[in-house]
Amino acid sequence: MPILGTIASSKFTSTNLTVDFLVVAGGGGSGGVAGGGGGAGGLRSSVTSTGGGGLVETALSLSKDLNYPVTVGAGGARGTYNSGENQTNGGNSTFASITSLGGGYGSGESMGVARDGGSGGGGGSPTDSSVGTSGQGYGGGLGRSPSGEPYGKGGGGGAAAAGGNASGNSAGNGGRANLRKAVRLS
Repeated sequence: MPILGTIASSKFTSTNLTVDFLVVAGGGGSGGVAGGGGGAGGLRSSVTSTGGGGLVETALSLSKDLNYPVTVGAGGARGTYNSGENQTNGGNSTFASITSLGGGYGSGESMGVARDGGSGGGGGSPTDSSVGTSGQGYGGGLGRSPSGEPYGKGGGGGAAAAGGNASGNSAGNGGRANLRKAVRLS
């Protein structure tokens, strides 16, 4: 918390600080070589629109006399060849009372299903859907039914758009990110 430490050591008379935040969680793991794409980590922010169609959130009011937890979520592990059970969701990220959820993992090449998360992982079939968390991200795209390999899987969801559905043997695109321009936190 060096930023808060620096602010708190300045000459303020108030015991509370108004703090903007941008908290992004770790992305989900892909389903492996021919699996669905991992979903993006959830995005919550007071300086730009949050993911999943959410609005700009209210800045936090924090006390300069307290410590606040900070956790940076790691990216999820990808699946291995022909396995749908060993990929993982991304880790959650936190700052004070704000939590962004890790992205959901993508379906495996021939087994397993996509998982929900901050943004959902890409699916392996037309019925394998995942959802993102409201105010954090969108769901993953759908795969297509196998009719001879290879067959396309869904793209992972993003903060600003759902993952694309597979088309023929081609995988769906990943969902767009939310930040269209650089965000400067000062």
